[in-house]
Amino acid sequence: MRDLSAIVKAYDIRGVVGEQLDADVVRAVGVAFARLVGGTAVVVGHDMRDSSPGLAAAFAEGVTGQGLDVVSIGLASTDMLYFASGHL
Repeated sequence: MRDLSAIVKAYDIRGVVGEQLDADVVRAVGVAFARLVGGTAVVVGHDMRDSSPGLAAAFAEGVTGQGLDVVSIGLASTDMLYFASGHL
């Protein structure tokens, strides 16, 4: 089991892509998020970094693997993600 205490913060997950964060870690976070939050769907967006679309896709795979739907909004600001989460 990997120690995630260096990347899991109170309100987010932050780490260096390729060193602390990769598709496998993010997929596992998606699984855990889906199990914890439940519901029927999760909104997923990403920022402009080159690694973000792949990491968002890995997170979505983890979520859908737990039976939840994913509403992908693509490139989005934090405010857009908050709006979409409440509206969609």
